[in-house]
Amino acid sequence: MEKKEKRQKVAERLSDENTLQFYQKILEGSREAIIVTTMDSKIIYANQAAADLVHLTKRELMEHEWKDFFPAVPEEILFYFKEELHEHGKLEDETVLHLKDGTMKFVQITIQRDENLQMVIYYLRDITYLKEKDRFAVTTSMMLRNIYRHASNAILLFDCQGNILDVNPAFCREMSVTMSEAKTRTVASFVPKEYQNQFEEIQEMIQLGRKTVGEIPMIHANGMTIFDYIVIPVKDLGINLAIMQGMNEHEQMEIRLKKSEKMFEELFNEAVDAIVFWNRDGSIIKANRSALKVFECTLEELLNRNLIDFIDNIDDYEKVIKQLNRDGQAREEMLFQMPNGQKKHLEFTVKMPSDGQYHLSIFRNVSDRYRMEKELRESEERFRKVFEESMDGMILWDEHYVIKDINHVACPLLKAEKETFLNQDVRDVMKSYASREEERNYFCQVKKHGQAKLLLTKKCGEETKYFELVSKLYLNTHLNLTVIRDVTEQIKIQEQLRKSDTLNVVGELVAGIAHEIRNPLTAMKGFIQLLEHNLNGQYAMYFEVIKTELERIESIITEFLILAKPQAVQFQKVDIGNVIRHTVDLLTPQALMTNVQLIMEMDQNLPAVYVESNQLKQVFINIIKNAIEVMPKGGNVLIQSKVEKEYICIMISDEGTGIPEEKIKKLGEPFYTTKERGTGLGLMVSFKIIKEHNGKVEVKSSVGKGTTFYIYLPVKKE
Repeated sequence: MEKKEKRQKVAERLSDENTLQFYQKILEGSREAIIVTTMDSKIIYANQAAADLVHLTKRELMEHEWKDFFPAVPEEILFYFKEELHEHGKLEDETVLHLKDGTMKFVQITIQRDENLQMVIYYLRDITYLKEKDRFAVTTSMMLRNIYRHASNAILLFDCQGNILDVNPAFCREMSVTMSEAKTRTVASFVPKEYQNQFEEIQEMIQLGRKTVGEIPMIHANGMTIFDYIVIPVKDLGINLAIMQGMNEHEQMEIRLKKSEKMFEELFNEAVDAIVFWNRDGSIIKANRSALKVFECTLEELLNRNLIDFIDNIDDYEKVIKQLNRDGQAREEMLFQMPNGQKKHLEFTVKMPSDGQYHLSIFRNVSDRYRMEKELRESEERFRKVFEESMDGMILWDEHYVIKDINHVACPLLKAEKETFLNQDVRDVMKSYASREEERNYFCQVKKHGQAKLLLTKKCGEETKYFELVSKLYLNTHLNLTVIRDVTEQIKIQEQLRKSDTLNVVGELVAGIAHEIRNPLTAMKGFIQLLEHNLNGQYAMYFEVIKTELERIESIITEFLILAKPQAVQFQKVDIGNVIRHTVDLLTPQALMTNVQLIMEMDQNLPAVYVESNQLKQVFINIIKNAIEVMPKGGNVLIQSKVEKEYICIMISDEGTGIPEEKIKKLGEPFYTTKERGTGLGLMVSFKIIKEHNGKVEVKSSVGKGTTFYIYLPVKKE
């Protein structure tokens, strides 16, 4: 039993020792100084951090009492600490340690009292660096404030918007303002208007957090002073510090002079025009970069040359020198030859300075201008040649519609001399050709689309003329072009081609139809005759109508076949009067049935013509029959003839209702007719026959009065 209790006590003692060692390791590892004393200040423990704090070893520290480090602390303070510690058991404060090597340290101290263990524990943290830093900051602040107030340079503080926050007395003296007045203003209010852009650039640099250095003038009550300045942004505080030093009159003059020299040098070197200084004998003494490009030389090469070396014609050079000596300046254009053999036209001005030491010349390469002027002249000549020699009429007019030029082709088309049109309104020219609405719409299209086309019709005596207008805006910067051409023949050819194409199509179509119809038609005629014979005269009237209509069908088929295939025409010399008389004799019975008189007024001395008489007879029959049919209540058909130049003209006139002008153009087209039961084939065949005879057919009509067909046949066979 005793052995067991002994083992337990040994185990407890070992456990307490292990725990104590564990806590000692923690205390030794702490970076905070820890000192444990008895109630009467004898040190019984101190960690390594505490020894380091007082610049002693742990052993040396253990030989001291804790109060030895506070010799300067009054007894009253120490008594106060004891009372507070006794009452609350804990105390926190700052104090000063007086070390044995004579140094002092500021520490933040925490004291805890343990009544059970009769010990006092001190926790200490070195705050000497912070105290020194605070003291330095205060000292520095005081020093800077003294510098700020007594500095000879003007100093001001302003925010990011340029509002002045503070200024020193030197600023007030320089700018002749009080400190309170300055604080109500902005920095920009002291800067002249012409330098506001410079101040804005300074503000941009400040916004980027960059220090700026330079010179800027500022306005004050006594005038204006140029300041050297440096502006330092303090971003953490959101303020900017500016230090400025005013310049005296001499310094300002030197700065202005340097600026002028710098500006001159920059202008000289960056000038687009070539600038050359040369003395009286022509030696070149200075040249800018543009001069090197113009004269195709390096600077060294140019300075070793004489201006005369570049002159192509010495006589021109001597004239310029005479003018320069007489007037003190000259302006000329001359041809210069470059070292590489290239020739350039240079425009230049030369001026003799007042001291007469050297000449200043400014050169400009105008070779491209010469070339462009030459090309422009050649282009104008080409345009003028095209304009005047064109086969179309041309009119040039400006943005106000005023005619500026008109070529000789347009004048006869418009029936007036050139001088009549110049400076007239181009729209007035169209009034005799187009309606007001057509003219307005045309020029609206020109303005809207930049170009337009219009076909105009004009009655020239008995003939209808067609004119095409084509306009294009902005032929050049200020002029517009209108082309006018007579397209009458073109329109006629197109119409003939259209009719010819139609005839060919119709011919191919009806050829087969005609043949297919003719065979059953022949059978029908045969059986009708057989049937009529067997009925012994019964229904004679019906059979007569049937045979008449069958003959009409056969006549139409014949006309179809004439159109469908070329006829083997045998031209013979014929008296056209006889052909007409035979035709009239043939149609007189039909005319009398409708109370129509066929009147002939033929020229007895008509020359013979080469024609195919049967075909011509077919033409006259078709036209005279049409004339009879348009007068169901009777009237006169007048047939006349005359010789007109190289043609015999046969005129056949009726007194019918007439044909409107728009329908006359369609006469002769396949299947076009003005009659209720007509096929349109008669006139189509007639027109085709006359065309094959190298003749022509014209139709004139007056609605309500009648129509006249003019048939022209050539006198000589071609």
